[in-house]
Amino acid sequence: SLAAGWLLYPDEYMRGRMYKDHQDRSDSISLFRSFLRRHPGHKGATMGLVAALEAAGRPDEAVGPLLDFYRLRRGDLEAGQAAIALMGNVQKVSQADDFRWELIEDMRALPPPGRKRLEQVLFEALQRAVAAQDDERALKALSILAAHSPEGGSYRDQMVRLLLTRGLLDRALAMLREEVRVV
Repeated sequence: SLAAGWLLYPDEYMRGRMYKDHQDRSDSISLFRSFLRRHPGHKGATMGLVAALEAAGRPDEAVGPLLDFYRLRRGDLEAGQAAIALMGNVQKVSQADDFRWELIEDMRALPPPGRKRLEQVLFEALQRAVAAQDDERALKALSILAAHSPEGGSYRDQMVRLLLTRGLLDRALAMLREEVRVV
């Protein structure tokens, strides 16, 4: 059956998929890597390599190729979220949090249809920042949400409340003064 696969699937990508499906992870990994050297922006091969590395119990090796792919196709939410999840799975939580902000900046540069997805990622970043008591990142997320979301006023109110609960009265007042100037 594998011999027939070589005839039906002449390139490394398709053979890598075939081997992955037949639980031959080492050949699958080798074939995906070979294919990606010639086609670094191929999403299917990248995701196949990541899946094969994870199945082989080597998820830490999958982070690099996934980030390389993402940086070739900035703003690809699926790849970005996969990278964040993978980094979390291999205990690279700080790197995942930093990358989440890279993803947010890339998504901010997308045309308007990407904005709803940007709000989803920002809200997730806000939740993580609040849970970690990282006020600066929480304020950054709230600020971006306030500027890009139809519910901007609500996010600005949350920013003021956060500043006030942290005793940062000067910053809260400066923000309110700026808002009054704009109106």
